[in-house]
Amino acid sequence: LSEKITLQDCFEWLTTGIKFIQGKLKRWPEHYSYNAILGQANRGTNIQAMPTDAYDTETNKSLIAVRIGDNEKLDYLDPVSFDEQMEGVSVTQVTTQATSGQTTLEIDNSYDFQDSGSVNVYVSGTKYNITYTGVTRSATAGILTGVPASGTGSISITIAVDVYVWQDEDEGIPSKFTVRNGNIEFYPLVDANEDNTNIYGDYAKVATSVDSEGDAIDYQRYDMLQDYLTWRMEQKVKNSNKLDQNSGWYLQFKESMNDAIRTLPPSNLFPMHPKLNKMRKRGWNVIQEIPISEQ
Repeated sequence: LSEKITLQDCFEWLTTGIKFIQGKLKRWPEHYSYNAILGQANRGTNIQAMPTDAYDTETNKSLIAVRIGDNEKLDYLDPVSFDEQMEGVSVTQVTTQATSGQTTLEIDNSYDFQDSGSVNVYVSGTKYNITYTGVTRSATAGILTGVPASGTGSISITIAVDVYVWQDEDEGIPSKFTVRNGNIEFYPLVDANEDNTNIYGDYAKVATSVDSEGDAIDYQRYDMLQDYLTWRMEQKVKNSNKLDQNSGWYLQFKESMNDAIRTLPPSNLFPMHPKLNKMRKRGWNVIQEIPISEQ
């Protein structure tokens, strides 16, 4: 180490090498997290934040499986297909806290709600049905009006800000999910039996960055990073930091990385869906499972 090559340089180069390696194969066995508890499923909410240490928090690329309680894993749908599953369902959130006996319910966006009817809110695991006779339309300050002051369909409890307001939703055991905006969304909503159950995820974590001498490199073939680091040192000293990928150190690093990928255990492989006539058949893992009528 010297003024030309500092310890901080080495940390930064190692982190760059780690990210480069993980970018070649997002699901390294060393970075799996199995049966991680992501949160709890609460009645009336169908959103769970992606784990912050997932390699990709914006898509499903890092997710191997999502399960709720002791149920089977959920099927992934892209956001457009997921929205099709929720066709006819309207949802928004409360904008101003409502109290018992109130005759209006202030919500965010009211445009999708029927002119009159009923909505459901879920408070502490209990479903409350609220009826109304009119709507003040707004994209940010909608109001459901004509709520009974008492009796059936009235507001009988305190409803906090940001509680979800639903119309024509389904409850049960969730079976589908998607990932967008850093969140996992699932449907149907959990019912009373599934309320407060754990949401489990199997996912690929982002590799640990190196910023101190006490950090551990979480690759089994950590030796390949020694070649990468030596190459970066060489390029700064002998090549004015212009990265020559024909260097022997770089070629040795690439060979070690390719060997690490090639020798991964079969458990790192994931089933692919067959493409028939250039069309993907959703839900089938092998062609033998497809009925003759659909082949």
